[in-house]
Amino acid sequence: MYYPNRIKQYRRRLFLRALELAWVVGRGFGAVGDWENGRTNPSLELALAVAAALEVPVEILFLDQYKQIRKIVRKRMSNLSAKRYPDFRSCPVKWAPQALKKRS
Repeated sequence: MYYPNRIKQYRRRLFLRALELAWVVGRGFGAVGDWENGRTNPSLELALAVAAALEVPVEILFLDQYKQIRKIVRKRMSNLSAKRYPDFRSCPVKWAPQALKKRS
């Protein structure tokens, strides 16, 4: 089953109801449902509270979203580097794709 994040998966492992998780983190039942269904994301503070309540690192809960965002950021940084440093000799971005670097 696909989860936009892993909150529901880890909540169920602890046999917690969404209402109980909402009470622990200080939010409403609807907010937890929205997080679990991917309609909204919790703030950083609430994500840390949820992770603490579920006894997992926050990175685990949002791993898929992190991978997507990391891919977008790397692409944008690569494009930015290509515009500012067209020859890549003085490119400060160390993870720029090797295939794009010009050899002298």
